[in-house]
This record gives sequence, C-alpha cells and structure tokens, in this order.
Amino acid sequence: MKQTASRVRLAGRVEEAEHLNNATPPWLRHTFAHSALRQGHGLREVASLLGQANTDTTMIYTEQEALDLIRVIERNQRETQAQS
Repeated sequence: MKQTASRVRLAGRVEEAEHLNNATPPWLRHTFAHSALRQGHGLREVASLLGQANTDTTMIYTEQEALDLIRVIERNQRETQAQS
C-alpha cells in the first residue's frame, strides 16, 4: 500500500494518498463493500465476497449509503433554497 500511496501522491492526489497510506484491513473491507454496493452489486453477493454468512453484518454498509444519500439531498435542498 505504501508504494501505491507514493504513486498516487506523485500524481498530485494527496488526500487519496493519505487514505492509502493509513489503510487498515477494516477500512479496506468497508471501502470495498461500500463501492460494490454503490455499483449495484446485491447485498448477498457482497456478503459472500466478504466471507460473511449473515447479510445483517453487510447491512452496515447500506446504512452508510443511506446516510450519504440523505446528505446529498439535504445539500441540494439548501442550495435550491439559497438560489430562490
């Protein structure tokens, strides 16, 4: 990960490089699951890929997805109101 972080930093993407430089196994799992769900992969498929027998554990990632969506909607509402 350190070599990849160095290449990313050289490309000028400092914030991404810091994430990679500080990556832990739980962070990688979360990032993978979150990304897979955002790309439309099913909950059972993601659970299987993570080695989770129970989809309840994988639901944690969908809760984060819902929170992200709420934040986007709220930001758009504030921007729309400010333009009015």
